[in-house]
Amino acid sequence: MTEPWFPDAAASRAVLIGVSRYESAELPPIPAVRANLDDLRAALTDPAVGSVAASGCRVLGDDASQPDVGAALAEGSRQASDLLLVYYSGHGLLDDDGRLHLALRTTSGEHPGWTAIPIDLIKRELGRARARARVLVLDCCFSGQAVEAMAGQGGLVAGQLALTGTFTLTSTTANEPSNAPLGSRHTAFTGAFLDALAGPAPLTLEGIYRHTDDALAGLGLPRPQCRSVNTVRDLALVRGPAPSPAVRREPEPAPPPAKTANPVPRRAVPRPAAPAPLTPEVHRAFAFEPQGPAAWPKALVPAGICVVTAVIAWIAFTDPFRNASPSAFDIVVAMVFGGLLSVSALAAAVRAILVLREGARPPATPWTRLEIGRAGLAVTRDGDRREVPWQDIDRVTLARRTSGTPTIMLALRGNAILPGAPTRKGLTGLGQCAQWPEALAAVRRLAPPSVTVDRDIRALRR
Repeated sequence: MTEPWFPDAAASRAVLIGVSRYESAELPPIPAVRANLDDLRAALTDPAVGSVAASGCRVLGDDASQPDVGAALAEGSRQASDLLLVYYSGHGLLDDDGRLHLALRTTSGEHPGWTAIPIDLIKRELGRARARARVLVLDCCFSGQAVEAMAGQGGLVAGQLALTGTFTLTSTTANEPSNAPLGSRHTAFTGAFLDALAGPAPLTLEGIYRHTDDALAGLGLPRPQCRSVNTVRDLALVRGPAPSPAVRREPEPAPPPAKTANPVPRRAVPRPAAPAPLTPEVHRAFAFEPQGPAAWPKALVPAGICVVTAVIAWIAFTDPFRNASPSAFDIVVAMVFGGLLSVSALAAAVRAILVLREGARPPATPWTRLEIGRAGLAVTRDGDRREVPWQDIDRVTLARRTSGTPTIMLALRGNAILPGAPTRKGLTGLGQCAQWPEALAAVRRLAPPSVTVDRDIRALRR
């Protein structure tokens, strides 16, 4: 197998472009783009394993204009001699001639040719670059028409990105919640891309593409396209595991002030314990959502209405018969009002039952964090850490009622148990994780073949 080669950070440049919000109502916001830019920049410029110096990485966010993008591309093309990497995350649009354009905040969906960045401009700057390797990564949300245009091996967009001496990786993601799950830190494509950079061993660009392809295919999402010319596919973007967004270190606190000659006595205040760092065996970490309130308080109102209307209906039914000889009119009125009140009581009872049924959740779990490593899974909370080795896990699956964030659940082998975790029908619940696509992608990469990872979300029976 060909050994990866690593670029010289001082001779490399990166231009990261991303737009999370748009003025046009035709282009919905993509909040995860902001984290895409932050975490990709952190991975590429990491002092220990990164391939680009911090001063050589330009980040252009929501407020970037067409001149800003052009100037950054021209500067990177002129300065880079080893690696030039250009990344875009946002909406991709096709004009009337089928040419790809990258949307900016002020882009009009009706006139992309005049308000967006044409891919030809980026091609031209990459073609002018004297860098040894030129890498283009596009994480775009295309319309259905654009996906169809890219479908074949000689697809429209892939054909537009053919350049000598470059490596091009494109995402065909559409603007659907499954591709950028609500609450997820990254878009699905960039999340898988960053997951590849965080692997235990450096992956070449070809390896990054295969990892990303496997991760997206495993989630049932559109698969990326890759085109490589010459040996640039053997380049590695990091020299080791890039720090995961969940485990990146915060800046060190400032040192305490020097002591004075006559210090003022102070009462000692205990400092909160710092969170324990991840062990070297842990490669990815994800937070569980806090459990919401139980469903039964919401059912109290319709249940109370049911009781009150039932009592009033009983009074309406029996009131005429308290007289020795009730009139027919009184009986008819009592029957009508009593019947209406009875129907109202029945409707309130049904409502209370539905609230309880729809609000029922998977078993509540005490864990706040999921850690995934080569040895297995671990869940933690308040310093308490419980580990489950891969050899004890038969299956990793997702389950939920009708909507909301899925719960990650395990099917354990033999007599294996996870103390403190609830079980239901042979499945052990870990917790609700908004980043479930990234978590499952990490499990697929780190777990042995003996562990099955389900692609579909199970429906929890009531």
